[in-house]
Amino acid sequence: MTGLRLKPNSSVRLTDQYGTHSWFYVRQRVRGGYMFEPFETPGERRLHLDEALIEYYAQDRLVYHPFDESMMAASRLARSRKTWEAVPRHQQMVAERREAIIKEVKKAIKSGKPIGLSMRAVPRDVVAQHALEWEKEDFAIAKMKFEREKEAGVKHDEGAVPKPGKPFAVPCARTVWTWMYRYLEMGDDILALVRYDEQKGRRNQLCPNVEEAMNAFIDKLIDDRMIGRKCASLHTMLKSYLKANGLEVPSVVTFKKRIETRASRHQLISAQKGKRAADEARNIAEYVPEPEWALAQVEIDHTLANIHLLCDITGYRLGRPWITVVLDRLTRIILGCHVSFLAPSWATLSRAVAHSIWLKDLSQFPAHAGRWDHHGVFDWAYTDRGMDFISHSGRRAGMFVGFDIANLPGFSPWLKGKVERCFGTLALQCYNYKDGLTSLQDPHYNPRKSASVPVSQFKADLIDWIIDYNHRGHSAHHGNRSPDDVWQTSIDLIGGVTPVRTVSTLRRMIGKSAYPMIGNHGMRVLGLDYIHPRMEELRDRHDIVGRRFEARYDPYNLAAIDFHDGNEWFTAHARRPDVADGVTAYQHLFHINLAKAHTKDGVITTDMIARVKAQAQTDFDLFRHQLGKSRIRTNGSKFAQYMDVGEFLTPINLIPQRSLAVPLEISGSTIVEDGRYLIPPRPDFEAGRLSATLALPAPAAATKPPVIRKTQKTKIPKTSAVAGKSSDDRMRARLEESRKARGAS
Repeated sequence: MTGLRLKPNSSVRLTDQYGTHSWFYVRQRVRGGYMFEPFETPGERRLHLDEALIEYYAQDRLVYHPFDESMMAASRLARSRKTWEAVPRHQQMVAERREAIIKEVKKAIKSGKPIGLSMRAVPRDVVAQHALEWEKEDFAIAKMKFEREKEAGVKHDEGAVPKPGKPFAVPCARTVWTWMYRYLEMGDDILALVRYDEQKGRRNQLCPNVEEAMNAFIDKLIDDRMIGRKCASLHTMLKSYLKANGLEVPSVVTFKKRIETRASRHQLISAQKGKRAADEARNIAEYVPEPEWALAQVEIDHTLANIHLLCDITGYRLGRPWITVVLDRLTRIILGCHVSFLAPSWATLSRAVAHSIWLKDLSQFPAHAGRWDHHGVFDWAYTDRGMDFISHSGRRAGMFVGFDIANLPGFSPWLKGKVERCFGTLALQCYNYKDGLTSLQDPHYNPRKSASVPVSQFKADLIDWIIDYNHRGHSAHHGNRSPDDVWQTSIDLIGGVTPVRTVSTLRRMIGKSAYPMIGNHGMRVLGLDYIHPRMEELRDRHDIVGRRFEARYDPYNLAAIDFHDGNEWFTAHARRPDVADGVTAYQHLFHINLAKAHTKDGVITTDMIARVKAQAQTDFDLFRHQLGKSRIRTNGSKFAQYMDVGEFLTPINLIPQRSLAVPLEISGSTIVEDGRYLIPPRPDFEAGRLSATLALPAPAAATKPPVIRKTQKTKIPKTSAVAGKSSDDRMRARLEESRKARGAS
């Protein structure tokens, strides 16, 4: 079993089966485990085996802080326990820029460059590379502040516009060293870089007019490709230019430093030796250095499988699935995989990343005798420039978990050739010989009608290929050694894998953001109410009236959300689990629209949505008819999107167990032993509330369930007067007749 890699002197919190928390320092790595020192009894040593730590980790009872709390000052320790969302946006922006500089400096030092040169030259290159992007961010922050002041009634001059502050200055080597020390001390945590030191650094002694004129002169030299000349001759040209305008002339040293600040290395070489020499100096191989240990670098990509699959429940054709793979570059081990019928997006990519980081549970595959114990947090993820990779959610997920995303140039598949080769081998050996193949060049072969492989069988074959062949069955590299053998050797050398801090970190990583307010019903997200004792405390405070809180929800499971109260995160469960548990966002919105189509007064309740959900998940013919009303050709893709519940390739439970202590009462419901609400049937149905087709009666008038108001006018289907049947009844009858006719033929 692959053990966890814990840094010496780091902090670990273990929770026993009774809920008691115990904090320890990691003091020594021994054979088969670690020696921990309790916080309460310094000097005492306790042995914790790797198997016990893995069990704590798998049950979400281990919290890992990769730094030594005993050696940190009180102010810095308090900052480490602060959440990133509690930091103001302008301070977050400065911390992100400092972190970008530190990561590039670490990369340069690791490549063999001198430390002093890296501390001086790399920050200049990073600031020059992101100058335009950071300028836009500064203007957006200034504009937001300006509008907030206007709303608050602050008087401004007529015609005033937002004025951003000074651009981010290039830090000196001593400042970069201080940042790196704090950053490494807190275990590569970005919170170490949140400082109130904007006023520190060198002061500019140049007159603003001289500085503006000199910058314009240098920009013109760059545009005219004259920046490659000798600095003395360029300074002579600057001297005549400034004297003609009656301005003071700076020294040659100041002018040279300003050129190095505003012109990148590529621009200088291009002006001196040409663009080809500049491109050769910035060799494209520098994008992908070779890894030195396992989990240092991974490659992530998507591929569209050229085979049509069938639904396990109904037998309907769902279409071609997308496969997302996370591959370790050193060992060629597949760390994680995800199969989905949705186009590549962060929703599918995040589940592949979560699957690669967390433990693999093969209990649902009892016939499989292999093991898949490859997991852990990686350092770098190499991807192409897809929108799901360069999105804000991707960068934020890397900040949550602790990895960086390296965006390679577009249309360059050879830069991540390992995962591309893996896709080719996977297609050839896993499904290229089965029915439903789209790449078969036969005019008499219809892959849609010939599809016969269900989704469950496709996933089982995929797991068999990953474990039996890719990990242990072939030896194409590393001296004819299997990837699993190389993995075990590398992990033994580095002492284990890096764990994620908590399961809630993964849950927030794969979620989407919403910004609801707290009302008497709790928080309402996508029309569902979520409750937590902390909400009741916040609701009683007067300073949060009208304030919106950030909430993260899993689009594939609306059972719970994570909300941030300004200091820390809390998990709130849905008030109606019979409507939310195991339901995706797409399914929930479809249930709402289906309930709206069968109501006459524009008001629907959660009881109606619950009955619509039960009816839609049993009567698939009516369901497909409802989906295909707009465009029949997209009926199959919509059905596949409805049936795609974001199931992991191996089971992972990211939703915590529902607490039995519920702060808000639901009228007309009881709570059973597992903490779920049981809604009793209501005998007093209101006639004519919903269509007779779905038989969705409304609750009695005595109870007041939460209501979802209809915001847009919906066309109400007219009820047929013939035999009291509606149009949906007639459609169901026609579908039944067509099925009988097909069976007879």
